[in-house]
Amino acid sequence: MRSSEGGFTLIELLYSTAIISILSAIAFQGFVLYKARAYDAHTDNLIHDAEVSIAAGRTGFKHGVMDFFWAWTDDAGTLQGWRVDEFLPGVKVTENTRLDANFDGWCEMFAAQWCPGGGLCCMTEWATARHCEGDTAVSYSRWNDGSMVKMEMPNWGC
Repeated sequence: MRSSEGGFTLIELLYSTAIISILSAIAFQGFVLYKARAYDAHTDNLIHDAEVSIAAGRTGFKHGVMDFFWAWTDDAGTLQGWRVDEFLPGVKVTENTRLDANFDGWCEMFAAQWCPGGGLCCMTEWATARHCEGDTAVSYSRWNDGSMVKMEMPNWGC
């Protein structure tokens, strides 16, 4: 005699569990990639902010052309260095991002003497940004002739 109560058989439950597990694994991988892309986008924004801020800081020279600054991010995510407020105004670094930046006014001033034949001789500015959990770090360099190189590299973490 058959029971009037309906239910799922063991095989149906196993199939359902397997399908849900596969879909969860696919969704988890998508989430991991989404997070990595978000961290990398944050890094791109940070390097852009640094580039714009350095350009703004350069236009407001207080000490003449032979000006320079150096900045780095400490373990707590705080910008440190010399004259950071003048050359990186408004740049916000979070506790899980790192930014290193430099401007060398000496390079702009003396590039003609250092490289009498012209061409690339020294970097006037550079910056590197990375997110502690991101996949890539982004760096840019501006040279004495005004050319700029931007590159992405594997992230080395914090």
